[in-house]
Amino acid sequence: MTAPTKKSVFRATSLMGGVQVLTILINIVRNKLAAVLIGAAGMGLADLYSRTADFLSQATSFGIGISSVRRLAAMHEAGNQRECAHYVRLIRTLTLWLAALGAVVCLVAAPLLSRWSVGGSSITPGFWKLAAMVAFITLAAGETAILKATQQLRKIAVNTTLSAVATLAYAAAFYTAFGMRGIIPVLILSSATVWLLTLRSTLQNFPLALLRPRRDFFRRSRSVLAMGLALVSAGILGSGSEMVIRSFVISHGSLADAGLYAAGLTLTVSYARIIFSAMDADYYPRLSAAITSPTFLSATVNRQIDVLVLMMAPFLILFALVLPVAVRVLYAPEFMAVEPMVLLALGYMLFKSVYSPMAYLPLAAGHSRVYLIMELSYDVVFCLLVILGYTFFGLPGTGVALSVANALDLLALWTFYHHRYKYSLERATLLRAAFQAVLLAATLALCLSAPSLVMRCTVGGGLFALSLAYSVYSYKR
Repeated sequence: MTAPTKKSVFRATSLMGGVQVLTILINIVRNKLAAVLIGAAGMGLADLYSRTADFLSQATSFGIGISSVRRLAAMHEAGNQRECAHYVRLIRTLTLWLAALGAVVCLVAAPLLSRWSVGGSSITPGFWKLAAMVAFITLAAGETAILKATQQLRKIAVNTTLSAVATLAYAAAFYTAFGMRGIIPVLILSSATVWLLTLRSTLQNFPLALLRPRRDFFRRSRSVLAMGLALVSAGILGSGSEMVIRSFVISHGSLADAGLYAAGLTLTVSYARIIFSAMDADYYPRLSAAITSPTFLSATVNRQIDVLVLMMAPFLILFALVLPVAVRVLYAPEFMAVEPMVLLALGYMLFKSVYSPMAYLPLAAGHSRVYLIMELSYDVVFCLLVILGYTFFGLPGTGVALSVANALDLLALWTFYHHRYKYSLERATLLRAAFQAVLLAATLALCLSAPSLVMRCTVGGGLFALSLAYSVYSYKR
């Protein structure tokens, strides 16, 4: 067993990342349409609906999109096609039951969700309609798990692009014709499209077939659900903390503030997420194979950290420099208030580049309880810090809170997993991350000081050039 090279990791990351760039460009146009046609309040409502549907799907799907990958990937690697086909039928049958459960829970909980979100029953009908979206999200997760386990990355990439194009078309049509009343149709049609595209891809290798609910079905389902229980608990905690934050912002601020917070989080996270796009599909199976060897495990994690940091840092620096233009192009003038929040939160993504490869260790080892405890700790700290930041400093305070919460998470994961899994962070990897962190901090200080255009271009451009040159040099070495 040999350690992965930066080149192999970079190739896998670039495959998914390249498609994500195209997808993000499409989403930029969609967000611009939404900002113009439904405004900050409409975007806040759309974000609330979307987050709630994700939350309910995670709460009722038992993490089947992740828990089923590990076992199916092992079968596929061993070349046992008959066992693979049977396990796919198990996944599809279980996913169908879980999708129905999610839809029923959404219907029953709609009045409570409305009161909790806006303090009344005004959006209860909207939550009732979201039941279909919850079911489609769960169904799509099951089919996507099949593609990931069988290493069909290109199909995942094509489906991601096509679904983004379809969502743009839906948003343009429904927001233009119906304004904010078009939010629900766009969400439902988008989730249905993702499921249908993914199903079309999986049917090429695994024809549609389900299992009868016999003793063997329930016995094998328990093994999938046992791992998924910790995953769904972590998903509930993560989505729940986001819902708590949005409800707090709405109740102590306004729906427009919630829209600005959602836009800021999108700018901070979503556009940088392209660099993390290969984590589930490529890195997770490799790490699962390395979990029994501490030396190979450390090499696998460190190579992933190297690639993520070397790709992420220049991107974050450039993004900070062009942020004023990006906000005007991506949204509307009323969203300029979100600029300080985004700048102060960019450290969050650099910290995430370092700790994300570590966070997969308990999943690869099958230690669901460890994963749940670490996720719970982070969610509690994250929620408290963001609420405190918004209370005392408004939206800029949430940006600081995001960076601080992830810095603390990095320290916790690094310390604990060093003792639990014998993981060692290489000195060279740490120095690369530290150097890029210094360059990013200098760039953020420059941008927050409201420099002239000349200084932003010269000094900021120099920092970006240095970061990019260092990344290219380190990669070649």
